[in-house]
Amino acid sequence: MRCNQSPSKAEESGIWDFVVARLAAMRVDSCTKEVKECLQSQDRCGEDYTQCIGLDTDTIIRMCPYDKLVGCQKVYGEDNVRGNEVFEKLAEMVQGIMLGIDNNLLTQCQNAANEAMIKVCGSTEDCNGLAVDDNIGARSLEYKICEYTSSGDSLDISYAGCRTDVSQIQDNELGRVVGTTQSGLGPVTPFAGVLDGTIYWESVDIGDDGRLSSVDEYLSKIDTSKNMSSAAKEKIHSELAVLQKNVDTAIQAIESDPTVQFCMTGREVQGMKVGDTRRKIGERSAEAARFPELTKQMRTVIATSALKIAKDNYYKKYDELNEKMLKDYATIGERMAEIAGENALDARREIARVACINFADASALPKSPNPPGNPFGKILSVVAIAGAAVAIPFTGGLSTVAIASIGSISTAGIAAAAAGATIAGIGLASSGGGNANGADGGIQRELIGSKSLNQWNYKETITSTFEWDSLVCHKCVRAQNCTKKGNPLFGSKYCKSWADPVETCTDTQF
Repeated sequence: MRCNQSPSKAEESGIWDFVVARLAAMRVDSCTKEVKECLQSQDRCGEDYTQCIGLDTDTIIRMCPYDKLVGCQKVYGEDNVRGNEVFEKLAEMVQGIMLGIDNNLLTQCQNAANEAMIKVCGSTEDCNGLAVDDNIGARSLEYKICEYTSSGDSLDISYAGCRTDVSQIQDNELGRVVGTTQSGLGPVTPFAGVLDGTIYWESVDIGDDGRLSSVDEYLSKIDTSKNMSSAAKEKIHSELAVLQKNVDTAIQAIESDPTVQFCMTGREVQGMKVGDTRRKIGERSAEAARFPELTKQMRTVIATSALKIAKDNYYKKYDELNEKMLKDYATIGERMAEIAGENALDARREIARVACINFADASALPKSPNPPGNPFGKILSVVAIAGAAVAIPFTGGLSTVAIASIGSISTAGIAAAAAGATIAGIGLASSGGGNANGADGGIQRELIGSKSLNQWNYKETITSTFEWDSLVCHKCVRAQNCTKKGNPLFGSKYCKSWADPVETCTDTQF
């Protein structure tokens, strides 16, 4: 169109449509701006919307009265802006504002949850600072010395009248016959060291909601649960219940923070009383909850840390009681040698050697789910398991000590007798690696024992070395944990990569 030429009717219509559309867009922009300014005022949600934490979006938007929305009145007309129609239109128009509100509130809610978790746990990465009951996870463990009976390769522990200390066993129970003129030992009562209340903590799983496995879920994974007594099951139930209570207490402490609570459950604010009815602003309900899963990941982190604390306590106490059990094994062997008129020091050295080279086997507990079993219900070659108890025969038909002592077998013959005493793999074996020439005629004796666990997510090699002259047992544990696990759609879990091995060593004086 030339400058001196008038526009056609079609061109005039197009120009007018453009002007109208532009004015409408400017009014929409003006309406949106008014809504945002209204919501961000200090007497409503504030600049970052945090004063409205816990309120649903509909309640927040309706906090702007119609007389504040002048630009919106120009879009919809003054009459329409007074009713619900304007808010229905606003729901379409100010979606960007709603998204901004949600993003801001998510940030504030997550910050509030993180601060609450740090107070409870000390960190947001783990919950190692969690306050838990003393000795949690290990209170089920109990060491005692009990009588047993055997039939073939089975071991039946009699829990009536168990002793808590080896000194409570009388000499007459170890073969002493008062006034006898015969050498050797009289009848010997079969005793076994028993670690009662064992729990396979690696078979305890954690759900997405931070809940630990129930007792029934745990028992379904344990091969020996069918032999477990009701008392043993009650111990497991008690430990799992106490651990879950500690987890729940930590989670409740975080979720009871007012801001976190508003974010998860919604918020109801007391309003003005109109007539006989007091109005409420917002609501507390599942529908009004903005971030109901805010602490879901924290639940798993807390439960994982609590379970780790329980495991650490358990394995520490197990090692302590296991060491005591092997020392008692040596002590009873020495006492029986004294009763039989044997040389106590030589007997102690030999019994200590046998105990030491088996230290590795006796210390290697499965640390992954589904501990291996066999038709006899045994876990390791040197121990027997019945339900939740691990036992080592001290005296009697399944004991190396008993076979070496009954019948006045000399100390020099203990190693040979012990070699034949591994009935069905129960009892302490007398072979390992390494050897020494004793002071009793140059008999070769093994001084090193070793045991390895090679599970899908954990590797462990335990070596125990006996020092012949000092009677010190040197035990070293070389362990590797899985750092990256594979979870295939079909098949079993597997380990993709392993951490560097860590070795810890301890000495036991026999």
